[in-house]
Amino acid sequence: SDWYHEWAARTPLATRYTLQTLTVLYLFSWFSSLSLALIDIPYYTVFKLEFYRIVLAPLFCNSLLSLLFIFLTFSSMGSRLEYSIGSVQLFALMGIISTVTHLGFILFCFLMATFGTYEALFFQSQGFWVILMGLIVIECLDSPDGTRRLLFLPFNIPTKFYPLALYFFFSFFTGPRIDMAISMAVGYVVHTGRLDAVKPSTNTVDVWERGCLANFTTRQHYITQGSAQAGSGWSAAPADSGRPSSGSSMFSQFFGGGSQQSAPHPDEEQGQWRSMAPVTARPLSENDAASAAFPGSGQPLGMPPVAAASRVHGPAEAREARLAALEARRGAGTKSGTDGK
Repeated sequence: SDWYHEWAARTPLATRYTLQTLTVLYLFSWFSSLSLALIDIPYYTVFKLEFYRIVLAPLFCNSLLSLLFIFLTFSSMGSRLEYSIGSVQLFALMGIISTVTHLGFILFCFLMATFGTYEALFFQSQGFWVILMGLIVIECLDSPDGTRRLLFLPFNIPTKFYPLALYFFFSFFTGPRIDMAISMAVGYVVHTGRLDAVKPSTNTVDVWERGCLANFTTRQHYITQGSAQAGSGWSAAPADSGRPSSGSSMFSQFFGGGSQQSAPHPDEEQGQWRSMAPVTARPLSENDAASAAFPGSGQPLGMPPVAAASRVHGPAEAREARLAALEARRGAGTKSGTDGK
């Protein structure tokens, strides 16, 4: 349909493929429980040697509402980040957040089992929010905005505490999630640069794009390492380059309008009126000023008819005309009173 082609035309490859995969697996969950094999459960991941769960667990999605929120969030966030660092680097960043988060989740569950909480081995880590929370932390730490608002709250939250407030908001409805808390910590570690050693280097990505990924580089909106925008990891996508960027994702806009609202852009404030040339008024002459002060050509009641040639043109003549009219009214009133007697 038209809306899909429009969305696909403005969404880069890695972001588009990720959302399409989540949608397909969600539809597949209607007919089969195979998607349950993607959930990271420490007992099966370690003792059954199902290590693939560490990487594939974020792809599990069985909630339409969650899928909708993911689209609202990642369509904007992922696109801006992909245009900044490239498609391969975005996949690598998501893979790092997912892998480190789930390894930390497994370690935490085994630590709880060591202290006697054996049911922790069957705790579950699932869903794409494990990756999104880490990305949101990185975004907020990079954002130049001082505050942003969460949903209907009547006050702004400092940007650096926004992920924590969001976590408490989710915990209010779903209960605390260990994996999301670990993901937030991983996002902070990634932001500090302590995991840069596990990221592919620029030269490595260039070799991949000339070799095993050469077929993907020709596909629609694939962002190569060379064409990625240098500088900030959260720069605006080319489609939005003409508009001021608040540094907030679509998720932030949905949950309360993103960052603290800034002054309207001049182009947006004036709109189509900006293209209209201002009109300069013509200077008024002395006669025009008098005409503007006493507009109209009608005849006032009680005044004798005035010929067109004798109409007043200046303030002094106008005053004399008013006095003459007043005298005429008085004379007419006196005459009518005498006739009555």
